[in-house]
Amino acid sequence: MEIVNHRIASSTMDVAVRIALCKKKADEPNLTQSDLLKWLQDVYNIKVTQSTISNTLKKSRELLDKDIGRPCPTMDYRIRIALCKKKAEEPNLTQHDLLKWLHEVYNIKVTQGTISNTLKRSKELLEQENHPPNLNVKRQKAVKYPMMKQALYEWFVSYENEVDLNGELIKQKAKDFLFKFYPDAKAFEFSNGWLQSFKKRHGIKLFRKRKERGSLDMVQLETELPRIHEVLDQYNWDDIYNMDQTGLFYRMQADSLLATKQLEGRKAIRERITVVAC
Repeated sequence: MEIVNHRIASSTMDVAVRIALCKKKADEPNLTQSDLLKWLQDVYNIKVTQSTISNTLKKSRELLDKDIGRPCPTMDYRIRIALCKKKAEEPNLTQHDLLKWLHEVYNIKVTQGTISNTLKRSKELLEQENHPPNLNVKRQKAVKYPMMKQALYEWFVSYENEVDLNGELIKQKAKDFLFKFYPDAKAFEFSNGWLQSFKKRHGIKLFRKRKERGSLDMVQLETELPRIHEVLDQYNWDDIYNMDQTGLFYRMQADSLLATKQLEGRKAIRERITVVAC
């Protein structure tokens, strides 16, 4: 496993790191707590006490059970910086290679979209390494319900090509994920403000569908108009009525939808009722 060092050290372990620690101990049972402390420092740049190691290992079975079917955690700014440095040092690496590297080094699984968005901010993130936030002055706000938010985003990306997603559907799915991963969570209001923040964070915007394009046959129009005038000249104006028909596509979906990118149009459901107006 490749060893990555960062300038910024942390004294806390999130769930993903605790699970990785338990796996490390399970794979190499002869490792001592001192060995595990050194491993955490080398791989994650995290410094903790031996009692933290001990308490984590006591919960090993519980943590490893959580890992089954657990939605992937998000990357903090330290890991994003390490990702940008890795790409800068080895520019030939593909996004697939970086996904594999993240999993091997940090035990984190993310989407290629997350990799792409992180690399776009490479310059900004590498500047953060030289000017890290002062954690002694202001504590960084922790992400509330991270497993729910990550699962919601993964669900959105999985279904945006198949279903017309909207804000109400996202909020309802968020509630489902909240109580799935946090059964004891207090009632949480998924307001429109929360929805806007979620969409902004993940680059979700409102796009218009690409429809089928048609064209008017101007040659036929010029041919038919004189003939229509000849027919109309045979009647009084009071006896001439304008009638038109249109289709009411009662199963047609909206022509705009929420997505992270412009999507190709899908075949429309063309069941309709014909309406005549006179």
